[in-house]
Amino acid sequence: MKEADMREWAVFSHSEDKVFYDFNAVRDEIIARTDAIAGKLKGVSNEEIQLCIHSPTVVDLTLVDLPGLTKVPVAG
Repeated sequence: MKEADMREWAVFSHSEDKVFYDFNAVRDEIIARTDAIAGKLKGVSNEEIQLCIHSPTVVDLTLVDLPGLTKVPVAG
C-alpha cells in the first residue's frame, strides 16, 4: 500500500469541502463549532456535530455523544 493510501483524514458535515489531516486542527474545529452552536458557556443544543474520520488501519465505528449529560455543572 502506498504511503498516500495509509494517510488518515477527517471531514465535518458542516464543511465537507475542507479535509483535515492534522488532528489537532480537528480538536480545534470541534471546540469552535461547539462554541458556535452551544455558546461559550457550553449550553445544551439539539444541533449535532458530525465528523467522519477515514483511516485504512481501523475498523468502522459509530460513536454517539449524548448532549447535556455532564458530571460538572455548567452555567445556564
